[in-house]
Amino acid sequence: MVLTATALAALAAFLQVAVADRQVHFVNKCPYALFYWVVGPEKSNLPSGDENHYEVFANSNSSHAMLDTRGWGGGVSLKIRDVPYYEHQPAGILQVEYTLDPAKRSIWYDMSYIDCDANVGYKDPKYCPLKDGGITLETPAKFNCPNASCEHGVCSKVYDKHGAWPGEPSYACDLDSDIMVTTCTHGAGQPTYDWKNEPDNSTPTVPAPVVPAPVAPSPIASESAVLAAPKPIYISPNGTCGGSTGYKCEGSPFGDCCSRFGWCGSSPEHCDTVPRNSTCTIPERLTVPARLPNVSNNGLCGAKNGLSCEGSQFGNCCSRWNYCGDTAEYCEDGCQDAFGLCNNEYKLDLAMNVTIAKGVVTKKN
Repeated sequence: MVLTATALAALAAFLQVAVADRQVHFVNKCPYALFYWVVGPEKSNLPSGDENHYEVFANSNSSHAMLDTRGWGGGVSLKIRDVPYYEHQPAGILQVEYTLDPAKRSIWYDMSYIDCDANVGYKDPKYCPLKDGGITLETPAKFNCPNASCEHGVCSKVYDKHGAWPGEPSYACDLDSDIMVTTCTHGAGQPTYDWKNEPDNSTPTVPAPVVPAPVAPSPIASESAVLAAPKPIYISPNGTCGGSTGYKCEGSPFGDCCSRFGWCGSSPEHCDTVPRNSTCTIPERLTVPARLPNVSNNGLCGAKNGLSCEGSQFGNCCSRWNYCGDTAEYCEDGCQDAFGLCNNEYKLDLAMNVTIAKGVVTKKN
C-alpha cells in the first residue's frame, strides 16, 4: 500500500497526539515528602479520600498522567499537602488544576492557594503548605505558555482568592504540553505541623537513681577543686544527657553514648570521645569545649542531623522540627540554640547586623 503525502501528514499528526506525554511532573526538592490527591467532578467517580493519596518522597520525582475531562462538566484538581490527610477541615491546601480536551487540542491549567490562610503559622491547620520554601508551575519553553510561582511566601500568577475577574491567572497551552510542579525551589521551608503525629508530652516514668558511693573529701583544699559533689544519675527519658540534666545514656532507648552536645546516641558523632556503653556525665561546673556542627547545606539541622543553621542559606535558626529558617516559628518556641541562633541572639543579629561568635558581639563592616 502506498500512502499519499496527505495521508502521511495525517498519520504523523495522529502519532504525535498518541505519544504525547500529557503529564504533570512533580519535582520535590524538599527534605520531606509531599502528598497529592486527584479530585474530579462528581461524574468522574475518582476516589479522593485521605487514603487515596499519592506520595512524592523527599528529593525525588513522580508523575501523574493527565485525564481526559470531556463530559465531566469540570476539570481535575490535584490537592497537594506535606501531610498525608486533607479531609479533616480546616486544612491548608495547594491546588494545581487542569482541564484536558483533546478535541480542542488544549490544556487549561492554573495554581491556587485559595484553600489556606497566608497569615497563620505552621501549627495552624489552615497554614499554606510549601509556599514558604518556594514553588513553580511551568510548561515547556517551546510552547511559550504562562508559568506561575511563589518565592519566600510571595506569589505571582497564582489564585489567592475565590471568584473570576479580568486578567485572572487561568491559562491555556498546547495539548502536547506537560506541566511541571517543582517544590522547595528556594529552601526547605517550614512544613505543616503534623497534629496526627504529635509527640507524647506526658511525664515519663523515671527509673530509680543510680547513686554513686560517697567520695571522701580531700585533706587539702585548693582553688582548682571547683567540681560539685556527684549527684544522683538517672537513665535519660528524653535523649538529653550530661551537664546539669542529671541523665546518663547507658541503658536508654536513644543510645548509650553522650555526645559533646548533650544528646544520647550510638553514632560515631556521639561515641568518638567516649567508650561505647560507657556513662559520660559532665559535672555542672566543668566546661567541655564543644566541636561546632557543620553548617547545613540542605535545610536540615539539630542533633538528629548533626548540622547547624547559623550561616546557612536557609536561615540561622534551627526549629524544634530540625529545619532551618528565619521566622518566629524557627527562632522562638522550641528553637535549638546549640545548632543556630535563637530568640534574643537572632533578634540582635537582625537589629544590629552583627556577627555573634563565642559570646562576643562584633559589628560587621
